[in-house]
Amino acid sequence: MAHSAARQILLLLFNLAFMSDQLILVTDDGAQLNAKAEMHERGFVLHSRSGTDRNRDYRAALELLLSRLDGARITYRIYLDSKPVQGIDLAQRELSFDRMSPVPTRFDELVRAMNKGSSSHGAWRRLLIETPGTGPARLREVVEGKGNVVRLPASELRKVKPSHIHKAVRKLLDGGDTPNFAPSREYDVNQHRTLTPFAYPILTPLCCRSALGLPGAGRGCRG
Repeated sequence: MAHSAARQILLLLFNLAFMSDQLILVTDDGAQLNAKAEMHERGFVLHSRSGTDRNRDYRAALELLLSRLDGARITYRIYLDSKPVQGIDLAQRELSFDRMSPVPTRFDELVRAMNKGSSSHGAWRRLLIETPGTGPARLREVVEGKGNVVRLPASELRKVKPSHIHKAVRKLLDGGDTPNFAPSREYDVNQHRTLTPFAYPILTPLCCRSALGLPGAGRGCRG
């Protein structure tokens, strides 16, 4: 009975990997950025930088996001979204910048705009980037740079069974790994609270590979 319950929990957590609102920002060279971004009903949010480590790649992330939106010809507006101003009408929070300027120049203009009237002139604050007319699936695809990734249909993903999840977990617990996947920034599995957590971006392709016989990194298994 305990084994059955464990399998149900693993399946639930496996499904969560496909439901996360968090966006994983990876450069075109494959480097994962330390910057928290997540989906929003109006588009997506880029969280502020704080201290020496929290979202330290904020600038690289915002410039990457602007470049990808430009490349996909997605219309967007940018609003200050810090907690103290979230109750203010969006129109009053919109940040102005020259859309024809190079991306680094736009970043500098946005920083000046988001700090206008404050005692700080260089804080990198939380932003809401609105993308009217673009659906969430398309937006996520563009933002995460997955436009050229072939995704597996749901009919194939449903072939992943508890036995495949158990096999993938066992492989990781025995020291196995999957290339090309960065450390977890989403959900982790930690059995009995005594083992080192491992990442769903690693667990997911292992499960798909076991069930479907996929070669390579298995990126099509990602949600």
